[in-house]
Amino acid sequence: MFFSSASFDLKVIIFMLCIVLVVSVFTYLISKKILATLFVLSAFSNLSIYLNSGSELFDVYRIKWIVIFTNHYWPYLNLFIFALLIFNYFKHRNVQKKKN
Repeated sequence: MFFSSASFDLKVIIFMLCIVLVVSVFTYLISKKILATLFVLSAFSNLSIYLNSGSELFDVYRIKWIVIFTNHYWPYLNLFIFALLIFNYFKHRNVQKKKN
């Protein structure tokens, strides 16, 4: 997608995933919440692969299943993690109110 070279597209995806890993570690260091870190890692990794899903990379290396997983299943996984994150937020918010 970025260029017509499958090997360069692979390098771009790996670079983007490394950036996502750094951002998620930074998120963990700030928030100390594993679920928030997992959501950031999952959502941005999905975005990184989704942006490159039209590439010939997946045809050349015969990994077209990653595109199918990225387009059809991974967004639902992200929604599930986000729902868990919101559920935990409201659960802990109510516990803190009861303590006061």
